Amino acid sequence: MLPIGRWVLETACRQLRRWQEEGHGELEFAVNLSPRQLRDPALVDNVRGALAATGIEPSRLVLEVTEGLLIEDMAFSRQVLTRLKELGVRLALDDFGTGYSSLSYLNNLPFDILKMDGSFTRNLGDAGRENASGQAVARAIIGLARSLSMTLVAEGVETPEQLAWLAANGCTLIQGYLLGRPEAPQAAAATLDRLAAEHARRQKERGDFVI
Repeated sequence: MLPIGRWVLETACRQLRRWQEEGHGELEFAVNLSPRQLRDPALVDNVRGALAATGIEPSRLVLEVTEGLLIEDMAFSRQVLTRLKELGVRLALDDFGTGYSSLSYLNNLPFDILKMDGSFTRNLGDAGRENASGQAVARAIIGLARSLSMTLVAEGVETPEQLAWLAANGCTLIQGYLLGRPEAPQAAAATLDRLAAEHARRQKERGDFVI
């Protein structure tokens, strides 16, 4: 598992560098850490080496950790995550709201990003389903992230209705099939070009109303 994890990390950093050279300079790249990697004494050195070899800005690399990895040894997790944070990378707590969902993670560990699990977004904006409790929990997670000054990402967004609900309730970053499905780097680059063009178009439309 450890060689695979190192290969994924190094490949991701190289791909991010390649896309930056192609003009996608504002990208961030997220890489999931496995439970075995988090316990690997060489993890910090591996991350440092991948950053040095590719020359990417550390803040462009996001390392994602699921809640289940933290419960075994909180003190050890804090030590490892703090050392990673000192490299300048950003840290994300993945799948928040499932598993143990301890708020002590947010208070004691140096996370920058909170990723709301897709189970909370699945029925958002679905007028045909009664989902008041699910919406209340989603609003609470959005408010929690805001109060802690953490970036919130909603996972599993697949419909315009879900996106509209999230935007109306203060969540502006999403992940899911609504934006695109997994694809090869070349196809992903075309998707990035399309999204950048769409962003520029919307910015121009907003600018047309400025007096």
